[in-house]
Amino acid sequence: MPLPVAVNIGGHRFSVELVDVVNKYQPRRGEIRHLEGRILIDSSMMESRREQSLLHEILHEIDQQCGLGLEETDVGRLAEALYAVLVNNRLTFGGHGATTKTG
Repeated sequence: MPLPVAVNIGGHRFSVELVDVVNKYQPRRGEIRHLEGRILIDSSMMESRREQSLLHEILHEIDQQCGLGLEETDVGRLAEALYAVLVNNRLTFGGHGATTKTG
């Protein structure tokens, strides 16, 4: 399934961009730029890793907005577990608010 080109998180719209290099100073699969409204995902990864990385970055924004104080390992574990539930149960929620590119 293609990644959406944008997602809404707590009233804020974030573009989702596949890039060759997420962060030239630190190797990362994905990165959220809270103030810029951008989520960067490493384009070289397989599709499932891209999807899980997007979920991971969305969780970072939810953490920031809600003041949960999650550690990076917490976000990683939650992203892996939630992704597995969504994929293994073929759960989708109609794409409300998300837009995708076709073709």
